[in-house]
Amino acid sequence: MDPPPPQEEPPKSPPRKRPGRTSVLPAAKRKRDEEEEQPDSRPQKQKQPANKVPDRGVENIVREHYNNVPERGAKWRTTDSKITGLRVYNNWCKSVLINKAGHGTHRANVLDIGCGKGGDLQKWAPQHIANYIGLDIADVSIQQAKERYREGFNKRKLRFHADFIARDCFSGTLADVPQVASIGYDTSGGDRWAQGGGFDVVSIMFVMHYAFESEQKARTMLQNVSNSLKKGGKFIGVIPNSDVISDKVAKGSKEWGNSIYSVRFPGEVPSDGVFRPPFGWKYIYHLEEAVDAPEYVIPWESLRGLAEDYNLELEFRMPFKEIWEEEKDDREFGMLAEKMRVKDPRTGELRASKEELEAAYLYQGFIFYKV
Repeated sequence: MDPPPPQEEPPKSPPRKRPGRTSVLPAAKRKRDEEEEQPDSRPQKQKQPANKVPDRGVENIVREHYNNVPERGAKWRTTDSKITGLRVYNNWCKSVLINKAGHGTHRANVLDIGCGKGGDLQKWAPQHIANYIGLDIADVSIQQAKERYREGFNKRKLRFHADFIARDCFSGTLADVPQVASIGYDTSGGDRWAQGGGFDVVSIMFVMHYAFESEQKARTMLQNVSNSLKKGGKFIGVIPNSDVISDKVAKGSKEWGNSIYSVRFPGEVPSDGVFRPPFGWKYIYHLEEAVDAPEYVIPWESLRGLAEDYNLELEFRMPFKEIWEEEKDDREFGMLAEKMRVKDPRTGELRASKEELEAAYLYQGFIFYKV
């Protein structure tokens, strides 16, 4: 076996005129603008957000939290769970994104960052992929994902090869993960004219908010995504909708929710709802039966601007509410919604309660492509 590629340099952050500049200007123009600035006009140090408080490392909290979440089984999730309607609605939205990303590919290679317990394995089965690599920070979740894959493979429901590795994907390169390197990880430094990696799709569902603890983690995450993708490959994911969060904060709310979910900022928040700088804005997210952990705001335009720095161009962005409105009458997705019990086949109405939908509408889906 060939040795894994050498460890690459951590991604370097380019200097900025002011916080948030990356969200609106291409990298080349940012560089020209910065060269024209007077030296004393540049900030010497990026300000910390007003609500920044000492942490013992969000990665340790997240690992511990998800390792302690019990595996209750599929029957419980579909019959006894208090948030069954929310679960199936979210899963349907993820299935739509996966279908859009997998459309037109054959024998694709998929990298799932934050794969958890392997909950999306069945969603990839109809896409006829060749290889699936699942990475997650929680080692207990990885063991459960392996077992879920083994059961699905033995029942002939999953016909692709899969590997699962415990890994923090936001703090270091994936170049030294043998299973990733064997499919293809570009170590050329991210040059636009490089060949790229070997993956057709990279997926990050419901975990990217942990990367926005700091700019370094966000850039490491995006560099891992970009270096893994081949040219034309798709980067798909689900993240909290910063427009929803900003609107709440601008109206004076530091805490909101209902009986099944809540969002609470432990520190100060911007009075105008604009998160500057775009990193480190911590809130505590609680979801009944599932999550009770710190997360970080992902200001959308900042993510989009950063993604451009790593040759990732936006193809699709849509809030979960709009995904339903847009795709519910599609022949394929409409039938899938009935099969997954997202909607009542007689009335076409959603089965999720008003409170479940309020929790779901906090999220949005996206697709970027590698150029």
